[in-house]
Amino acid sequence: MSDLIIHIGAAKCGSSSIQAMLKKACRRSTRPTINFHQPNVELILQLNRSEAQAIEHCKSILGKLSQADKTVISHEFLENNHMAVHNICRAAEQTGIQSILIIGYTRRQDQWIRSSFNQWNFRNKQQLNRGVQTLKQEHWHWTL
Repeated sequence: MSDLIIHIGAAKCGSSSIQAMLKKACRRSTRPTINFHQPNVELILQLNRSEAQAIEHCKSILGKLSQADKTVISHEFLENNHMAVHNICRAAEQTGIQSILIIGYTRRQDQWIRSSFNQWNFRNKQQLNRGVQTLKQEHWHWTL
């Protein structure tokens, strides 16, 4: 049976990078073996409402994933859906998972703001174009 790690992934704290690394690790034949699952938002909402069919579906997923030494479930949406995390733990216990570890990362507020700004402003082409136009209007070279 597997050990379960639930990564609750607070927003702007590297969750996407952690999830990408876990997906790659699952494709490699390593010891210990790792299975990774990122539940969809609808399942998390159903688990948060303690819907019976969602809990059964979660048990089914965990049963398949528990073939590995380590099973990781990760989603940013789990951070604010505590009953979903509780129900995942309950389903894991019922499927024979050996141990459960819940982890999350956080940032100082100033780092969170900077990360958010960088993601939503510098990766957004419309925002970039508005910035270029503003700089051009001020006669500044936009590649500064």
